Amino acid sequence: MLERRLAKMTQGETPEEVVQGLRFLSKRPRMQLRGLIGACNVLVERGEMDAAKGVAGDICALVGSGRTGHKGTVYGLERAAHIYGRCGDAERSVAVWEMALEHERAKHGPEAVPTVAATQYLAGAVRSTGDLSRAVELQRWALRCLRHRDGSASERVLKAEEELAITLYEQHEYAEAQGLLEHVVDGLGDARPEARVPRLWLASTLNKQGDREGAAKIREATLSMSQRFYGPEDRRTLNDVDHLAVTLWASGQRERARDLMEGSLASRERVLGDDDPDTQAARKRFSALRDELG
Repeated sequence: MLERRLAKMTQGETPEEVVQGLRFLSKRPRMQLRGLIGACNVLVERGEMDAAKGVAGDICALVGSGRTGHKGTVYGLERAAHIYGRCGDAERSVAVWEMALEHERAKHGPEAVPTVAATQYLAGAVRSTGDLSRAVELQRWALRCLRHRDGSASERVLKAEEELAITLYEQHEYAEAQGLLEHVVDGLGDARPEARVPRLWLASTLNKQGDREGAAKIREATLSMSQRFYGPEDRRTLNDVDHLAVTLWASGQRERARDLMEGSLASRERVLGDDDPDTQAARKRFSALRDELG
């Protein structure tokens, strides 16, 4: 609601006018911070990310004054860190998340809910810089805290396991990633759409370890879920068709793989159009498989 009001108030203004108008709604630092965050939100909504990044710097400078209170300081830092991340400035995003984490740790203690959450956000930013070892270290620590507090089956724990498994996958630690993902898949079941993504990663870990039969089985189940949740011609469903086709092709089931990919391509052309990037990529994949099959 606030974002819509601000967007209407600032319609037609330049980025500089948006920032100046909202920054000086009040002389009080806490209200200035709210104005800057509002300006960030307007600029992001308008797609003016360079201007939003500049405001993120203003937010960090303002909260550094120590006059914005704990809640406002942390929220401002979190907003700035997200902006830096979206702008591709991963190093600065990490630095700001580290500041937010220190504030949460000082206020709430080392294993409190806000501290653990900030650690998880920091881990994600660190991962985007390519420092996978440090990301894994942070994710392991957060997971231990969550397991100690919530047990092994809570949704927070399952999500943390999924995030750690993805980073381990990127480190080529496929066996450990597989174990975590199997626990996540078992915990989520197949009755909710969010169970699809860990299944995709689990199939990939099996593929990497040479278990193509196991990967194909997981991909078959994932495709059935996507068809049920999203329909047969949703982009996600069509992606899952292609994933299954590639796995079947690698395991020697080439005729079925070709039929699946041909059907997927026809659906993409009809629903998404010839110029859609996914359609073009699918056409190239299908052409390569068809040429190889002869």
